[in-house]
Amino acid sequence: MCRIHRVRGLDEERFSYDPRTQPLEDSILYGRCELRRDLTAKDLALVENALENFGQDETKLPERGHGNCQSWLAEAVKMLEVEGFIGVGEGKFWTERVGEKAEEMKKACLEQGKIWGQGHLQKTIAKGEGTDANYEQTQDNNEMGRLSTDERFKEVMEGLNAAFQGRG
Repeated sequence: MCRIHRVRGLDEERFSYDPRTQPLEDSILYGRCELRRDLTAKDLALVENALENFGQDETKLPERGHGNCQSWLAEAVKMLEVEGFIGVGEGKFWTERVGEKAEEMKKACLEQGKIWGQGHLQKTIAKGEGTDANYEQTQDNNEMGRLSTDERFKEVMEGLNAAFQGRG
């Protein structure tokens, strides 16, 4: 089991901090790049606390047009670097990964000699599909990823919205 610290797009406008404990080989993960393996139990508790505090700070959550889940992760990594939990340069490395697809991140990690763990989801769905509403949002490309372009999803959401409005 591992603890995942992440933000998820609630919709095309808002994000929410969404930590969770899950199996390391969870079916939703594209992959992972290990930043450090040698933490003591005490250091791990300090890292968990730092990430929890960072995640609960609503001023750190991205907003449409000003970031996405990847940019939040890069900022969290920068915080861990400043606090001395991970090596110098990790924040810059992850900031440069914002907007990349899993396969590009994997390549960059391996080129830097980092350890990459292949996720189950990367093996089973088309590359480049995001896991939240703002996955593909970058400074140069403000498209909002698969949720906003999936016509069937739009139809279902419009139907649900109409049903809820009819309850009033």
